[in-house]
Amino acid sequence: MIHENLEFHNVGELKAAPDGRGWRLQRLPEHVRLALNEGAQMRVLQPDNCEIRFTADGSIRVTLSSEGQTRVTVFCGLFDSR
Repeated sequence: MIHENLEFHNVGELKAAPDGRGWRLQRLPEHVRLALNEGAQMRVLQPDNCEIRFTADGSIRVTLSSEGQTRVTVFCGLFDSR
């Protein structure tokens, strides 16, 4: 999925964050999520193994937030210029 020049991998739908300041990554589209059992409906809201992919020409700032404990891994790809 491409949104605002970013590629979201393993993301089925972006939902506006409750505070209106960004996007919540959802692994399945909402109509599919609502057809699942209650436990699965909550699990697909967890962005495990979702990726935000982009190419930058210079310095950038990325801001992430979470409602709970989260681990983020930065991968610079095969073309890292450092």
